[in-house]
Amino acid sequence: MIKKINIVITVKKKTNNLKNLLISISNQTVLPFEVIISTCEKFSLKKMNFDLKIIKSPIQNQVYQRQLAIKNFKKKNNILLQLDERCVLDKNAIKYLQIKWSESKNTYYGIGLNAHNNLDRGVLDKITNFLNLKGKILKVGINTGYQNIQKDIEVDWLSGGSSSWKIDKNFLNSKKNLFLKNDWSVGEDIIQSLNKPKGKKIIVCYKAKATFTERSTKQLNQINFFERGKSSIIFRKELSKLQNCNFFIFYLFNLPLILTSLLYNLIFFNSKKLK
Repeated sequence: MIKKINIVITVKKKTNNLKNLLISISNQTVLPFEVIISTCEKFSLKKMNFDLKIIKSPIQNQVYQRQLAIKNFKKKNNILLQLDERCVLDKNAIKYLQIKWSESKNTYYGIGLNAHNNLDRGVLDKITNFLNLKGKILKVGINTGYQNIQKDIEVDWLSGGSSSWKIDKNFLNSKKNLFLKNDWSVGEDIIQSLNKPKGKKIIVCYKAKATFTERSTKQLNQINFFERGKSSIIFRKELSKLQNCNFFIFYLFNLPLILTSLLYNLIFFNSKKLK
């Protein structure tokens, strides 16, 4: 049976990135069943060649906005594809994703897009390939990426803004205890992936390709890196506890990441945020 795709896109407001994403959806060889944009600021768009709906969210948070969109789907038992506005789909992305889900025989919990940002990671890719570390969740609270894959691979987690899921009780229950106070729920995709039922698999589909556009300096200045960095540290610590990681080992691995995050925050710090 062919699985149909519902798409959720969460945004703060209308942007050029969103426009590019919608164009890539309209150019698909197989169109989605429906698309919902969950936005904090109201706007309108011209009619597209697919079923498109825009809903206004009272809260800026990707998890809350997605949940709101799911409630507004016409057909809730389709496959859910979560997309970040910076994502641009290859013309056959939905086609291959749909095929992979239809062939799954109920063995998959989630299927990710083969999304990348055109960065050549060189030696790092060779190391992660050699050690089979792509898409892993490590006990020290670190998750590794899965860019530049050459075939379908089984992974421990999927990036929230380029992943598809079967909407069922397991999926909905994974959202209940997520921290929604900040405008961004750090690690929500990790938590969702860890809720994988026994016997199910999470994979990345090589043929379902997409590209992530880099954020501009203006977009970076609008992000509160200090709050996200602090939330990330707290999340990694809690994740390491779930993985039964030793306290000393956790800080040994994460201290360099914490220092790098602080340096990154200083580089992109915008004093106007304090006014």
